[in-house]
Amino acid sequence: MKKLLVVAVIVMIGAGVAGWYLFESQPAAKPTQVAAPNKQEAKLNPNEHGFFDVDFAQKMIVHHQQAIEMTDIILASSSNQAIRTLATDIRNSQSDAEAQYKKWLGEWGETYTNLADFPQTDGHDLYPSYPGLVSSANMMLLRSASGSEAEKPFISLMTEHHKGGIETGEMSRKLQYGKMIEFKDKVFTGYKDDLERMKEL
Repeated sequence: MKKLLVVAVIVMIGAGVAGWYLFESQPAAKPTQVAAPNKQEAKLNPNEHGFFDVDFAQKMIVHHQQAIEMTDIILASSSNQAIRTLATDIRNSQSDAEAQYKKWLGEWGETYTNLADFPQTDGHDLYPSYPGLVSSANMMLLRSASGSEAEKPFISLMTEHHKGGIETGEMSRKLQYGKMIEFKDKVFTGYKDDLERMKEL
């Protein structure tokens, strides 16, 4: 009986040693490599336009029209030459930008909505409220101010308008049409210059 037990122990030890030897002699397993997805994002053609180009142009037309309306209000009430020069420069640049976006939409066979087409009150009646667009209530306050009283709210509201416009431009990462991208960057560079000028007034 003891002999059988000893033989069994020897066999077990031998099997263990053999197993260890076989395990150690095997080459290290290579980690499983996950194949990288072979998908390439389709490159946008800068000579063509897409949904986001149309949407951006439509929004910016309304945005520029409101700035023009604000400059018309202050030019009709303020005699401050620095304010008048700033307002005139802003009006000219905003008018040019509005015309350019309308031109592109016309070439693409797309329509747009003017600011005057929206109800002149805020809230449930769909008065536009994307970044930079001054509320209808604040526009009414600007219209009701007279003379030098309109200068401070004009600067405040135009600052809000410009900052919101820049924000809208930075959000527009999906624009495709190359000429529009270059144009909007140029316009918003002008906005930043205007903001610096307004800080000094």
